[in-house]
Amino acid sequence: MQALANKLLCFKRTRELMLTIETLVEAMALHRAITQAKFAELDPIDSAIPFSEPLSNIARRNLDSIIAYHHDHNENMEAGLWTKSRQLKSEWKGFQYIKQRIEATSSWANYNEDEKIKLIEILYSPFVPSESQIKEFLRIGNET
Repeated sequence: MQALANKLLCFKRTRELMLTIETLVEAMALHRAITQAKFAELDPIDSAIPFSEPLSNIARRNLDSIIAYHHDHNENMEAGLWTKSRQLKSEWKGFQYIKQRIEATSSWANYNEDEKIKLIEILYSPFVPSESQIKEFLRIGNET
């Protein structure tokens, strides 16, 4: 009996979880919920949400799936709009929240450039920062 329990426990640990988004409406709702959770306010209810790499990965893949759906259905204008939405304007309040979160990260000065870029990408996800925006973020804490 113990051997069977150990096998089941091992199976549960190694089995991958799968979430299936069944419709475009569900994918868009998930996108909206993640975006609201990450960018709606400077002090979210759960402060780990903006820094969550797993959530960042889900957000990125979900937006990829929305774009792919539109491409697959020959809705190229919609796919183009969603693709363009990945590029945030620096004037958007969410951009300022990202900047303020970086400024409040006590260990930011200890990160090397690759680690800083990784954190920027996590905070920015599902959106993609421009090169100039990355450079702006990398200057945080380096002002003299």
